[in-house]
Amino acid sequence: MITEEAQEMGSRIRQARRVRGMTQEALAAAAGVSRDAVLRLEHGSPHSRPSTVAKVTEALGLTAEDLEGGESGERPRKPRGAPRERRVKATRGGEPAAEAVSAGRE
Repeated sequence: MITEEAQEMGSRIRQARRVRGMTQEALAAAAGVSRDAVLRLEHGSPHSRPSTVAKVTEALGLTAEDLEGGESGERPRKPRGAPRERRVKATRGGEPAAEAVSAGRE
């Protein structure tokens, strides 16, 4: 049975992965675990090994406090130096005003 705590932890891991612009495959490779292990962890599976949790959180640069929501319950932030996502505004004709860069440095 999936507990609320496990689901919340999985949600925080998923959110941290997405904030960093990583796929499940990329996170799995960085953590040295399988994509299925990341998937199970993100979905709050009670069968996730503590060693898998440790490897994934380390790959994301998270702490135990981050998984618990920190003191204020804030969502995980991008690490310093992480690429910023740039958004493109459309002009009146619907054409982009600038070339789109999804994860470039400003």
